[in-house]
Amino acid sequence: MRADDQDSDGFHGKTSHQRLSFLGPEFLTWLYFHIDQVGGEILISKILPKWPSREQIMRIAVGKRINLRPLTAPEMRVSIVGTALDDSGEVLQAIRAGAYIDSLSLDFVIGERLHHVIIQAVDGAISNAKTEQSFSVTDTMEDDENLSMQETTAESILLRMSNLDEIEDLLDGLFIQFLNRRLAHVFLSQDIFSMRQTVADGLVAKLPGMAKAAGSQMSVDEEVST
Repeated sequence: MRADDQDSDGFHGKTSHQRLSFLGPEFLTWLYFHIDQVGGEILISKILPKWPSREQIMRIAVGKRINLRPLTAPEMRVSIVGTALDDSGEVLQAIRAGAYIDSLSLDFVIGERLHHVIIQAVDGAISNAKTEQSFSVTDTMEDDENLSMQETTAESILLRMSNLDEIEDLLDGLFIQFLNRRLAHVFLSQDIFSMRQTVADGLVAKLPGMAKAAGSQMSVDEEVST
């Protein structure tokens, strides 16, 4: 279904996209905690059954930027930038206060590929996508000798498209996993309980040192839209 689908029956005339818009922030918030719960490693075939390798592991980590929107003030955005955001007292405090993650930067490592990407909750859009890939010196020299500038450019475009397709497939697989959990009757008793416990335990560990954290690389800014 397209984002501009105008099916407006029920829910006071809201479109289907508007009625389901809560799933994006819920997904990113769930994913933030899920990464910690699985130790940052996911068997790719578990989320993508058609993946060529049944045993390949993907390493996934929270990146250097998170945006949150408080439920009580949806016009406000809280941006947290820094390192070690997977264990951030500021993020845990915001979520405890009722905020959901509005955008999340992620790093995916698959074999020799490292994908950096930012996911937007409102529509699942991918932004700032960048892939770093390891090539041997020999392969790089051979490419430089055998390919013309036009061929190199065309190959780079195809490689970028392939990387974006891979990122989209991985996110689709993670989103489907989230939906399956979201629809399960144990979602509240297991997933939500686990997230609340992580927030509580994290804040207990972080609060004594929050004053010192103020001088770290992390910065918090709030933007209010007009």
